Amino acid sequence: MKSTFYQIILTITIFMMSFFYSNAQIMDTTILFKYNKNKNWPALDSIKLIDKHDKVIVDADSNILYIRKIYKTGTILSVSNHGFEIGDRLKKKKKKHKKLHVGMHFDFGINNIVDNTEYKTGVNYQQLVQTDSNMRNLASSDLKLRNAKSINFNFWPVWLKQDIARHNVQIETGLGFQFFNYQFDSQVRHNNGFPNDLTVITPQFEEITDPTRLTGKEKNKFGVSYVSIPLMLRFNSNKKKGHRYFLGAGVIGSYKLKSWTKFYGEKEAGNYGINDWMTQVTAELGVTGVIKIYGTYSLQSMYTMQGQGGLDRRPFALGIRL
Repeated sequence: MKSTFYQIILTITIFMMSFFYSNAQIMDTTILFKYNKNKNWPALDSIKLIDKHDKVIVDADSNILYIRKIYKTGTILSVSNHGFEIGDRLKKKKKKHKKLHVGMHFDFGINNIVDNTEYKTGVNYQQLVQTDSNMRNLASSDLKLRNAKSINFNFWPVWLKQDIARHNVQIETGLGFQFFNYQFDSQVRHNNGFPNDLTVITPQFEEITDPTRLTGKEKNKFGVSYVSIPLMLRFNSNKKKGHRYFLGAGVIGSYKLKSWTKFYGEKEAGNYGINDWMTQVTAELGVTGVIKIYGTYSLQSMYTMQGQGGLDRRPFALGIRL
């Protein structure tokens, strides 16, 4: 019984080996011929079918009826019972150039402030800090930031890049949300501002000295969120090793969505004398697929009443774009 089983297995193995060997012989078939009519072409002694572009057709008796050979130069050589011919070079299919690129971005960075306020000579910043007993002038130390804990986060769900000159020059725009979070190193918090001539809300602050309000986790935070539309011009280098160097610059128009404070666990939302509109200049640079760095700077103060001795504090941010 066992010997019969092994004989069957051996017979099947021999049959399969002979089948694959016969097919291999067909695919390795060589046709010998000479082509000397066109002096621009060298004499070809043989055709060897060596890659996926080659083709051979045989009849039922394994007689070769047609062979097609494609050379690296793109030349097509066809041989059959009717003769042979050399065709034109292969025309590579050009990749369609994509002019509009759609994507999204996330920005993570740090905030800071360029403070141009004239604290000694300004008049509109005076009597802005409410204490337990009276009002006092605002000092620069009242709004000193903890730089490492003042965070900027931007989310751009729609980011469009339109090619102007292939991939080398592009216009960028989109729609997104910007979040500026500031943490202060003082006990002076933002307070809801009071109307000025019933039309403009000016900033106002409060100095907290009551120990009962200074318990819990120490935080003096202030945040502003915006909906923003950027418009930028970007320049890209030619691709090298799959990457491009790029540099872009432009402006961002922003409208305030919300402003809020968090002081030792007390959370509050309000106007706080923050401008509804903000215009920023922005820039980005980096290497595609490796690193992208962005920066923004506001062209006007984040507070109302900037002129005539008012608060002139202009936020900027620097970070990494993903």
